Amino acid sequence: MPSPALLCFLVFLAGVGASRHQSTLSEDNCTHFSVSLPHMLRELRAAFGKVKTFFQTKDELHSILLTRSLLEDFKGYLGCQALSEMIQFYLEEVM
Repeated sequence: MPSPALLCFLVFLAGVGASRHQSTLSEDNCTHFSVSLPHMLRELRAAFGKVKTFFQTKDELHSILLTRSLLEDFKGYLGCQALSEMIQFYLEEVM
C-alpha cells in the first residue's frame, strides 16, 4: 500500500500539472495567482479527500493509531510545541 506521503505528493503533482496548464493560457497569469489560489486549493483538497476516502475504505488494518499515553503527550507542552513547529515548517517551507 502506498504511503500517505506518496499519495500527498501525487495529489500535489496533479495540482501543479493543472496549474501549469492554466499558466500557459496567458502570460500574465501570475498576476492573477492570488485570485486563483483559493480555487486551486479547494480542488486540491477535494482531490486529496477522494484519494484519502478510497484508501481508508480499502484499509483492513483496525488498530488504534494513538494510544492513550501518546494522546496525552500530544496534549502536553511538548506535543503543543512539536505541533506548532510542524505547522510553522509547513507554512514557511511548503507554502
